Amino acid sequence: MARPNLSHLNMLVIDDSAPMRKVITMILRRLDCQEIAEAASIKDAACALAERRFDAILLDYKLDTRTGVDILRLLRGSDKTPNRRTPVLMLTGQTRQEIVDEATAAGVDAFILKPVMPEALGWRVLETVSQVREREIAQARHHA
Repeated sequence: MARPNLSHLNMLVIDDSAPMRKVITMILRRLDCQEIAEAASIKDAACALAERRFDAILLDYKLDTRTGVDILRLLRGSDKTPNRRTPVLMLTGQTRQEIVDEATAAGVDAFILKPVMPEALGWRVLETVSQVREREIAQARHHA
């Protein structure tokens, strides 16, 4: 089986843990992703999301003082970001149903369970980006 190739994607990694951001960034680089931005806080994430368009966002659930769901709600509820519809994959070690339900209601597109396996992460990112793009095309055709 071929290795996933993320060379065409511009990614944002949001995680308050510097070691985890480093691991995720290393995995993405091994999968040929060259355009990677990082954010350690909700403030950093808001700045990054306002400044440029990303193809996908990897968002940790448990942040320092809040959760990834808080960022997700801000993102999906804002008309001021070019990333309102950007695919968001939530990284989590949590499997509680209420967390899944809360994130799904806020607009998460996919979940990736920690610990992260490099190729599984790559394939999940590619699959999610493709699904979101197909959904947007179908919606555009429906409204045309």
